[in-house]
Amino acid sequence: MHPGGARVTVPRSPGGLLDLVLLLVVAAAGVLGIVLVVHLLGGSVRASVGTPDAVRARYRRDVVGSVPEEVVVGDDGRAALVVDPEVGVAAVVALGDGLVIRPLVAPAVAWTPDGLAVDPRELLLGPFVVRGAHEALAPWFTRLGGGADAA
Repeated sequence: MHPGGARVTVPRSPGGLLDLVLLLVVAAAGVLGIVLVVHLLGGSVRASVGTPDAVRARYRRDVVGSVPEEVVVGDDGRAALVVDPEVGVAAVVALGDGLVIRPLVAPAVAWTPDGLAVDPRELLLGPFVVRGAHEALAPWFTRLGGGADAA
């Protein structure tokens, strides 16, 4: 009841199911539109760590006072391993439009058909694969605690 005594009614939509279907269609179109915009702005492009020289330069910039001795970049360019005398072996992984650099402390390593699978056992950096030839990655397998080099 209205304070003045008049009765107030709220109009109801006659098409309850139709309204729900329309809402779902509009929501799906909105999600599709956002995905399309992200794709067109380059969000679906796979990031790359770059060349070994680019990885060295970025590593020196991000890890102050470091001098990386060796760098290996995977064949697909998404991950690299760096030997730093201060830190040991560090991982450089392309993520978004930047790089994630993390020291590897007791990672789990294994051979895959694509290359060397590394699990840093860290919350912020998930498992990754450094793709490449077995011969090129064999020394890194040993450095990372993989034990005897077995394919």
